[in-house]
Amino acid sequence: MKHLARVTVTGLFDSFDHSIEIVGDPEATIISGPNGTGKTHILRLLKATFELDLDYLTAAPFRRMMLAFKDESELAIVRNLRKGEPVGLHITGSYPSGRTYSYTFEPIPERDREFTILERRLLELTGEWDSGARALFAKNPIERNRKKKYPVWLSRMAATPTHMIETKRLHIPAVGAAARRAAGGKEPSALETHIKQIDSQVSAAREKSLSVTQELDQTFPMRILGNRNDSPNSYRRTSLSRLSAMYDEVQEIGAELHSIGLSAMPELIEIPGADVTDIERKILTLFAQDWRRKLEPLLPIGERLSAFTTILNGKLRGKKVDYHPTRGLEFTNIVSREVIPVDSLSSGEQHLLVLFASLLFSAPKGSIVLIDEPEISMHAAWKHAFLEDITLVGRIQNLQVILATHSTSIIRGRWDLVQEIGLKDD
Repeated sequence: MKHLARVTVTGLFDSFDHSIEIVGDPEATIISGPNGTGKTHILRLLKATFELDLDYLTAAPFRRMMLAFKDESELAIVRNLRKGEPVGLHITGSYPSGRTYSYTFEPIPERDREFTILERRLLELTGEWDSGARALFAKNPIERNRKKKYPVWLSRMAATPTHMIETKRLHIPAVGAAARRAAGGKEPSALETHIKQIDSQVSAAREKSLSVTQELDQTFPMRILGNRNDSPNSYRRTSLSRLSAMYDEVQEIGAELHSIGLSAMPELIEIPGADVTDIERKILTLFAQDWRRKLEPLLPIGERLSAFTTILNGKLRGKKVDYHPTRGLEFTNIVSREVIPVDSLSSGEQHLLVLFASLLFSAPKGSIVLIDEPEISMHAAWKHAFLEDITLVGRIQNLQVILATHSTSIIRGRWDLVQEIGLKDD
């Protein structure tokens, strides 16, 4: 995965030249500037580049874009705007070793382009334009044959996954017939989609933990008695103090996972005194090691779920959110303890939920995240805490975050993270 060091865009709308240094990482890089200077377009150009959406780049209003990566490689994209010739892209890649590559992207002939756009529009109208539909769309022979021609070097250079959070984040496109059936015939909302995604990831982690548990439990007697080379005497190396520390650590981990609804409350175990036998020491050591391995599949989702509920609970007033072991994500009134339906949350609370659920449960680990105007529907106090929250999330997920805003409340004096863009002659 390749993270960015600098982005340069020239000829944006034929009016702007922008050079943006990536100054955060894991803190966010903030693109700020007047309305109409291209903040959102820069994010979309980045998204299209990493997704190799060369059709979008062919039609986008810029002349040249250059991406410099932290490994000192560079990717340059130039739109062919010569009169009398079709608009296309000339793409070059260079590496610190001195190797350079180039690729020319030719647009789809107009008659074929109309067909592919109509096909996509039909899928949108029938509610089938989802991640599965993208694969269906790629079956179009023109799309398929063209993508086969993308050179390996270009695919590798654009290999970092990119996740964009748009301003209209409470609205999502059609998600397909299967998801609508699961939602009772209706198109699920963004809130429902994110909550189901959290549930799905929790279930997957629990299933993995259960699989590890079953394997370890089935082999426990054999591991105690079956390996003659691993004699009980070898476990004398595990001192009682070390054994006690192992149990304290695993009980602490279990208690933390229980507090966020991912596991049962661990039972406190007292380590016997100095008269513990060698075989007892071996059994206790293996048991502690197994216990840790059973919990390990829950740790990544547990860290993200803990950060998610902590961030939300630090901002909600009169409400709290927890992850219930059987009911999943649940909002309750602190006074009455009544459950609050998620669609009864305020617009700001819904935006907050979708934003951080997207960052923690949708954005792939190690990805570049692009956020357009995170301040939408945020209370002033939430804006003040946003950079701290986003830095925590970035560290957990190894994200490189680039956001576009003109909110000084979001910036909150961190002008060292800000890249100002403006008119060409500023």
